[in-house]
Amino acid sequence: MSDEAFITLATTNSYCKGATVVASSLRWHGTTRKIIAMVTPNISEQSRLGLESVFDEVILVDVMDSEDRLHLSLLGRPELGITFTKIHCWTLTQYSKCVFLDADTLVRQLNI
Repeated sequence: MSDEAFITLATTNSYCKGATVVASSLRWHGTTRKIIAMVTPNISEQSRLGLESVFDEVILVDVMDSEDRLHLSLLGRPELGITFTKIHCWTLTQYSKCVFLDADTLVRQLNI
């Protein structure tokens, strides 16, 4: 299953902590798939190195911003504009199958 992967995204240093939980919970449940972190350029070197010790691969991706400030401000969540960055998951064509997990996910059971 080396061509299948679980993917997460860290866009801030604080999200790196959550991404580490995702990877750790996947490993705890014995996944045989690759565990990949996509990170944006603003992630510090220290945080990136920490991720490299937990993930099989850390991939640098550019930020994709919806720039829809008006609607996001109505929601009170202007930071959600960069959630389009997740779309980079579709560019990871070296994997036959990818499952994207947000960095605030905790895997409690793995049945695959």
